[in-house]
Amino acid sequence: MGARKKDILIQFNRDIILAAARKLFQHNGISRTSMDDIAKEADCSKSTIYVYFKNKDEIINYIVYEHMVLLRDTLQKCTADHKDIEGSYYAICNSFSRLSGTISIVF
Repeated sequence: MGARKKDILIQFNRDIILAAARKLFQHNGISRTSMDDIAKEADCSKSTIYVYFKNKDEIINYIVYEHMVLLRDTLQKCTADHKDIEGSYYAICNSFSRLSGTISIVF
């Protein structure tokens, strides 16, 4: 298998695991979600998860990092689109309001 195909397969499997973890974290909370739960939701073995992530903390950190990147990109876009402070402020508030439904993890 070529390096490119291998990288695509790795990212595909990581994405499935992350999607399962996001769903469970939002529904059950982080502390009430186990690696067994994530494996079951992702339809894979727990040992498969450990091929892609060291532990649950690494999964959490990856998801939090994704959210931080989304927030940073939103801030940058709002401030680039609006040169005045008031326009930037309202654009940021509106954007964050829309994002609030997509970014939620229960600890």
